[in-house]
Amino acid sequence: MAIPKPASTVESEIFELFKEADPSGAYINGLKEYAGKIFIPSRKNLERIAKRTEELRLKAENDLQLKVLDSLAAGFALQEPQTYPDGVLSAFFGYLIKEGIVPSHLKPLTRNAVRALQAAAQETSQKKWPTGLRLLTLIRCDGILEIIKTIKKETTDKQLKELLDNLAEATRKYSSIFRVK
Repeated sequence: MAIPKPASTVESEIFELFKEADPSGAYINGLKEYAGKIFIPSRKNLERIAKRTEELRLKAENDLQLKVLDSLAAGFALQEPQTYPDGVLSAFFGYLIKEGIVPSHLKPLTRNAVRALQAAAQETSQKKWPTGLRLLTLIRCDGILEIIKTIKKETTDKQLKELLDNLAEATRKYSSIFRVK
């Protein structure tokens, strides 16, 4: 399916922001140049997205554009801890549905997923989170560990397996922040 052309300059800028904020989603939806990429939630990247969203809100041409920008801004403003492992899990799930196990795509995705979880740990570890959000985070982390097991069982690529071990370690470290009694 072809990617529709933006109807205006502002719409084009909003689409660019979407690709920056969700590169794995961009790939899954047909933009091949985003293979292996995922959003890294560093303080710098989060601030850049927030600033760009506000700039585009001022340029928005209609209510639909404002709703898209408001939705994007809300998701990034909340910075709930389950958001980050959910993004990793969704990316892997989307890749597997789209194309199966393609090591040349999964290797950079795995490297970037490790970086994303490490950055997320820095952003979320200092806050006290309600039990419900902690549980949601643990569920998402368990999902990542399960998808890692599945890929490792199905691939013969040794480097991919090693990278997946690194992701499993990063996932366990991230989930350890959110344990509940």
